[in-house]
Amino acid sequence: MTDIIDTITQAIDRKYHLRRQNEDWLIQGQTTIQVRSPRCHSIGFSLDSPSPKPLAFFSKSPPRHLAKMCDAMIAVLDKQKLYLFAIEVKTRNKNDSDKQLANGRHFWRWLMALCCQHGYLCTEPVYIAVLVWQPQKQVRKGATTHQGANGIYPSSQSGFDAAFEVTNQNLLRLRDLIERAAGI
Repeated sequence: MTDIIDTITQAIDRKYHLRRQNEDWLIQGQTTIQVRSPRCHSIGFSLDSPSPKPLAFFSKSPPRHLAKMCDAMIAVLDKQKLYLFAIEVKTRNKNDSDKQLANGRHFWRWLMALCCQHGYLCTEPVYIAVLVWQPQKQVRKGATTHQGANGIYPSSQSGFDAAFEVTNQNLLRLRDLIERAAGI
């Protein structure tokens, strides 16, 4: 398999890449959500930006929801398996999170179809949706594994291989979600 992470990295303009701090991808909001990638190859980016428009072919005001995107998209290649995360961070109200996550899934599927068509991808990836409820106040600096199931719940987001809601966490470990998606 050619390195699909390098292919995605080259395909997504650097101005859309998430900031990285050591092993963590940083999602900016009221507080910063740290998304810890397993010790393997990964790429994180966000197409949720009004300027510059990442989907430049859309008009200045496309029909409602068409140009909405989730807050972060992270690809992780772990043990020859590709995991594609669509992550949405909310503070109080779900509002359009289902649509934003679905748009992220559609973007991933489109990009992976192109990669497959041109020989960059040989196996079917695992698509994972994550809705993170951003802490409203300072929380203990723990990670999801230290709290067991007390912060990660299965979700009903359709069209994904696995979906989770994460509450009261400012550090999210993707390894936990990969293991739960695999039933480990």
